[in-house]
Amino acid sequence: MFVSSRTNKVLLSCGHWDNSFRVESLEKGKLAKRISYHQDVVTCLALDVSGGHLITGSRDLTCSIWEFEKESRLSDQPLQTLFGHNDEVTCVDICVELDVAASGSKDGTCIIHTVRQGKHVHTLEPAKDSDSSSRIISNLMISKLGQIIIYSELSPTDGRIKMDPCLHVFSINGKHLFTELLDNKLSSLLIKGNYVITGSNSGQLAIRDLLSLSKLTELEVKADITCLSITREHSHLFAGLNNGKFLIISATKRRKKLNI
Repeated sequence: MFVSSRTNKVLLSCGHWDNSFRVESLEKGKLAKRISYHQDVVTCLALDVSGGHLITGSRDLTCSIWEFEKESRLSDQPLQTLFGHNDEVTCVDICVELDVAASGSKDGTCIIHTVRQGKHVHTLEPAKDSDSSSRIISNLMISKLGQIIIYSELSPTDGRIKMDPCLHVFSINGKHLFTELLDNKLSSLLIKGNYVITGSNSGQLAIRDLLSLSKLTELEVKADITCLSITREHSHLFAGLNNGKFLIISATKRRKKLNI
């Protein structure tokens, strides 16, 4: 797992054997910093849209918020350490402008904290009324307007043939707005403007409405989608495929239509 800085001069990575996350200088081609703060493997990380703050999640059940100044200057100690999960943290996101940090876990919960003070705000349980004991939170994102998109699926150890994946929308106040059942497992999730872009393990690239999650358009590719990214100008969408190919999709016409 890795993320790049806003200027693409620095790469941050996690999942290392020594429980660290690392800062690599892409200009110099060498390791700039290694931080081993968590007590177990760092499983996920995310940068705020401004690039000034980083959040990390770990198998040690905690998350940490870090100040990330001038690309390579990362504080040695976190601003906040966040607690509350009972199992491995699988995904994180942060929005400093809204003072929101979100984390998802194998325990089936999404926990919301404030960034500035690290206070617990909400614990969201997307599958509380069904089979939450076997459901995990695999991905989540925070929109600029405060909606929290959560992707959940049944645990692979559950033993069921149908994984029954779902997308959920919650407000910043913790109110459940909508849930959409999916036909296929998702491998990637993006939020751009009022739209959610998803890629699936069966090669489906879909654009959905942010609030209703209704599918607006869909593109079939001939391989499983492993990751998605979009240019800062929203002119092109990139899709990595499991066959080693890299798909570039022009979003110019779609941008005019959907205003993404």
